Amino acid sequence: QDPTRKQLANPEDAASSSPSPLLLICFGIMGMGVLFPYNTLINCVDWYQHIHPEIDLVGQMASSMMTATLLATISLLPISTVTFPPPARITVGFVLELGVLAYLAVWVGETPSVSLLKLLSVIVGFGDAITQSSMYVLAGQLDPQVTALMVTGCAVAGLVSSVLKLCTRAFSRDLRS
Repeated sequence: QDPTRKQLANPEDAASSSPSPLLLICFGIMGMGVLFPYNTLINCVDWYQHIHPEIDLVGQMASSMMTATLLATISLLPISTVTFPPPARITVGFVLELGVLAYLAVWVGETPSVSLLKLLSVIVGFGDAITQSSMYVLAGQLDPQVTALMVTGCAVAGLVSSVLKLCTRAFSRDLRS
């Protein structure tokens, strides 16, 4: 029998055994993956503000993302985990978030429009809410180490995104902010 299912079925056995290293690594990586698109989009707002100085793009992107996150969370509450199980939610969330990163990296030209940036913020906010709510459901059913590693992965995503921003600023003479 799968050790993860055994932990879910019998909590007494779960307390005496620690989770497998592979499970811990997977949740750490998923923690990084869930917040990396969000952090990347947020860390780029000063550049977006530089190319669109006529409006408060930072505030509009943040409010778009937060509104989408709130609406996604509220819409997921009445849906049972049987109807839309956590693994399916995680997959949908990752596809949405990583799709935005791929789009930004490959298809967006030098000057993305304000409406496109707001739309991408909404998609990332929605994907983030779907993914995080499902990952915490799964991690909460397992060992506390799994949850801790997932949260650590989220923190690493923010750190890596910020370091990439600092490196970009240090090695690029074209950035003014």
